[in-house]
Amino acid sequence: MITVLFPSDYPHVPPVLFEDQGRIKREADWHVNNDRSLCLGPEVSELRKYMGRAHLVHWLDRSAMPFLANHLYKERTGGYLNGEYSHGAQGLLEYYLNEWKCSSAEVIRRLEFLSAVEAPAQEGGGYCGSQLPWRSCHGQSGMYNLAMKQA
Repeated sequence: MITVLFPSDYPHVPPVLFEDQGRIKREADWHVNNDRSLCLGPEVSELRKYMGRAHLVHWLDRSAMPFLANHLYKERTGGYLNGEYSHGAQGLLEYYLNEWKCSSAEVIRRLEFLSAVEAPAQEGGGYCGSQLPWRSCHGQSGMYNLAMKQA
């Protein structure tokens, strides 16, 4: 049996999933958090996936069911079908390396840019180095706003 909890700021953040009968081992390697919620992936991945619209049906189809199916696969084979991210900061680095297809140093540079206290100048270039105005390259995507909400 599973339990789905809806945070007070739902649907701006995804629901939280719990497995209640102990079928999934209560260990970090099985992606169970200290509060016994299931770690569906790096938080930023889940937030980006829904961009403030984590409606239940989409979340079930795109996050909860694939996670649970991957656990069934791990029970049978010993490993995850779709791979997995490490825990903590290493997992975030792996996520961004996969998303941005760049070096670790470049990921760090981009994250430092995105976490700046002040918004970038509208005429300045974005973190990707394109030299296009921020608004043209990244401003419409909402990624800067999402990063600032998380800071």
